[in-house]
Amino acid sequence: MRTAMRWMLAMCVAGLVAGGLSACGDKGGSGGGGGASSPVGAWQFDVDELVKQSLAQMPEEQRKMMNDTMLKGMKEMMSKMDIEVVFKADGKTTMKSSGIPNQADETGEGTWTLDGTKLTVKTTMKNGKPATGEDAKTMDAEFKNGVISMKPEGPNAPTIVLMRM
Repeated sequence: MRTAMRWMLAMCVAGLVAGGLSACGDKGGSGGGGGASSPVGAWQFDVDELVKQSLAQMPEEQRKMMNDTMLKGMKEMMSKMDIEVVFKADGKTTMKSSGIPNQADETGEGTWTLDGTKLTVKTTMKNGKPATGEDAKTMDAEFKNGVISMKPEGPNAPTIVLMRM
């Protein structure tokens, strides 16, 4: 049972890190809601969706071992993880992550563009310093029906879903 729980947490954390959302910034200046046609505003990752995605990708024998108590514990653990992204009307973004196991809290700044449903984010600052290498990587997400979703690179990484705060 502990193996299934560890696997689930490892997949979630790997997805968050691989997706680049862990290269995140401060919450100030959210600039109001942008409505269903714009990502402008404050967003937070959806714990329930992450659990659902992770369970779907878990090997069947491990998924069968999960019980309600384990799921509740997993959700409680994941709910302590905080990933917030603010898209501002001027095309800038701030991000922050905290509470991710085995990872230091991080902040970041960057820019964003929206082309149809393709949301592109470029990190320019990480933890108050210019982003370089992997930290400066451009990330693409889908903005559709008022939801932002990103499929991180890597095998079995769950889709990360952001919902308006």
